[in-house]
Amino acid sequence: MSTVISNISSEQIKPDWRQRVSARDRQTSDAVAQWLRPVPWEWFVTLTAPWNLRPETADKKLQQWRNSLEKLSRTNVCFAAARESKSTSYGIRVPCHFHVLLVSQMLLSKETIEFCWLNLISPSLAVRAQAGMRQESVCVERFDMYKRGPEYCFKFINECDGEWFSHRLERFLPNVSGTSRPNHRSVRSHRRDSMRAARTS
Repeated sequence: MSTVISNISSEQIKPDWRQRVSARDRQTSDAVAQWLRPVPWEWFVTLTAPWNLRPETADKKLQQWRNSLEKLSRTNVCFAAARESKSTSYGIRVPCHFHVLLVSQMLLSKETIEFCWLNLISPSLAVRAQAGMRQESVCVERFDMYKRGPEYCFKFINECDGEWFSHRLERFLPNVSGTSRPNHRSVRSHRRDSMRAARTS
């Protein structure tokens, strides 16, 4: 089942998926997508694992993946991610997986995104991927503004088995404020971001 999940990409999203989502869920996902569209997203990523991740384990892995990306690339990343786990009409439960919209201050490579996830869930898979061998636990596609990637990410946002997360949205999304009580670390981080942006502009 994870093979089917991991092969879904922004280029392959079929228009009929919206017909299988309730009108209420379509309305909510459309609103979230409209809110997120000003962010200059670079990647549409699907993350899964060779085994059935429990929700709490999946959430921890997502946080570790984010930390690994920022540490390896030495840049801040921003994402909006949706965790899904839903029973199919056949009674089979789809394992926990994430659909992620991703952007960073310095462009991340597809290989870096893949390596950080694969090395986290199975170092042997990371080695196989680096050797050019097929793996099915992470799918990284260029974000396309004209596809329904954001809507697809958050199609189950109202479901009890759906959850969503974000990281550093305030750095990329207009009119989203950061913490109301910044500490020394957050102030330094914001100053570094401003300096990087000035150098790259």
